[in-house]
Amino acid sequence: MLIEILTTVLAGQIAIALFTIATRLRYIHQLRTADVNVHSHILLSEGSIGKVSGVHREIAKTWLRIAERYRCTSIYLSLSAANFMVALIFYALSLFFVLLETSPIVLVLFPIGAIFTSLGIMDHLVRYWNIQPKSAIERFSWRLAELFPPLMPPLNPTHLGRWGFLKDPEKIDWAKSYLEKLQSYQNIKRWEKMFGELTHRHF
Repeated sequence: MLIEILTTVLAGQIAIALFTIATRLRYIHQLRTADVNVHSHILLSEGSIGKVSGVHREIAKTWLRIAERYRCTSIYLSLSAANFMVALIFYALSLFFVLLETSPIVLVLFPIGAIFTSLGIMDHLVRYWNIQPKSAIERFSWRLAELFPPLMPPLNPTHLGRWGFLKDPEKIDWAKSYLEKLQSYQNIKRWEKMFGELTHRHF
């Protein structure tokens, strides 16, 4: 009976983790597209004059707000995915030790897995129901995500550098200063305040 329960829980956790990771990738793709559109209209604004320049600047602002929403969601999905992955590991270990007939260890491993599942669910609640979590929980989830590099929260548009949009330091500094002038990324500023040492990276 215990084996059947643990197998069901493990299968459910795998499904939840994979769904969360897939949703995260979809949001990251959208935010990267939005970031590229921001950069394109910034360039068009700088290269135009009069009303045309102003139009491109307003379009850039719009895309920046869109990118912010996608990025904010991607951050919480990243934290949630990291917690679900750790929970998955503990559930798998629980099943493993049950199969080895060392059940007492399960009394420790399974509750730990349940705690991480709860943290992953909390990250979803924070994003979609505007529940205010403890900053300590967010910090813990962020550090946990660092253990899984592919799941690191996409705070800065680093892909612009990787894709060759910003090849020299002057353009990097110029783009950063221009993004600040647009006065957006309000949600992102909150994360920068909490994780300043993590966010000040080059594009």
